[in-house]
Amino acid sequence: MNLSKYLEFSRVSFRESFAYRVDAFSSIFSSSIFLLLYFYVWSAIIASGHVNSSLHRIMTYFVIGQVVGNTVFVNVERYLGEKIRKGTIVNELKRPITVFSQAYFHELGNLMFNFVARALPVGFLGLIFLQISLPGIFSSLLFLLSLFLAFNLVFLFSYSASMLIFWTKVEWSIRGSRNRIQKIFAGTLFPLFLVPEKFQVFFNILPFRYMVDGPITIFTGSSITTSLQIILIQVVWIGLLLILAHFSWKKAKTKLTVQGG
Repeated sequence: MNLSKYLEFSRVSFRESFAYRVDAFSSIFSSSIFLLLYFYVWSAIIASGHVNSSLHRIMTYFVIGQVVGNTVFVNVERYLGEKIRKGTIVNELKRPITVFSQAYFHELGNLMFNFVARALPVGFLGLIFLQISLPGIFSSLLFLLSLFLAFNLVFLFSYSASMLIFWTKVEWSIRGSRNRIQKIFAGTLFPLFLVPEKFQVFFNILPFRYMVDGPITIFTGSSITTSLQIILIQVVWIGLLLILAHFSWKKAKTKLTVQGG
């Protein structure tokens, strides 16, 4: 396999993201505002005595959540949506590289840019202003591995969702619905360790927890055994979502129609 032709998609994607680096600065600003608002909101909640947790633990969760969320953000719906609507997806089928691989390495380029330009600055702010403690070297490596696996989970979910565009011809509503589902169940909007135990099973059997909450748990000091369990579950879900992505694409191709050209 000639890896260079695949990495070319990542290189182009990285350069495209860099061209819109103002968006990265605005993302850092919005993340900072988000964290500031959550600091005051959760300070009030904890002061009321309704939450049995420290403010530092909760804010650490949100900071690392922003790091993870900013890194694994993908938008396969946008990447494929325009090609599907205009019918140029037919041209992509003629390439020696599959549509799946094109989308994957395109989003991998975004991953590299997002990690450097969006995630690291937010993490740095957390280290400075909230004095967040860094994990040990081995735990840090497990966190980075889990972060990469989380990216694969989000990509596969986004890729499978984008196949619906073959029927709807509209990507923004599908992207919005997917993002909302992820934010609710992945641990972006609230710490999942605060979810009542009777509902924890529901979160555990879905893949979304391992897109954000899983890497956060590893970063914040889980045991090696727990960290390895999280990584193993991520690998299992990647396998299952790969199967879903395969059958979604197979079904979508039967609906392929040329639009507008």
